[in-house]
Amino acid sequence: MSSEAFNIEDLRVGNICDAQDYLGVWRVCICTDEISPTSRMLHFLNLKANRDEQFKQDEDNARVGPVFSKTQVPTDKNVRQIFQ
Repeated sequence: MSSEAFNIEDLRVGNICDAQDYLGVWRVCICTDEISPTSRMLHFLNLKANRDEQFKQDEDNARVGPVFSKTQVPTDKNVRQIFQ
């Protein structure tokens, strides 16, 4: 997935990305459900499932981006190796 043309509809279950929660905080997420061709359910990795949010292509595209484009790479070397 390119940072130039990041679209919610390109996310598949298991894809990791950055997303802005309803409070405006950017967090690392994983796509947990392809609800429709243009809507995805995202789980914020460091939050409970009750904070999962549905993101829609036309409404929320600016709130989603490639992983670590809006968040920082973890400083833990074991976690960092996963994303290199």
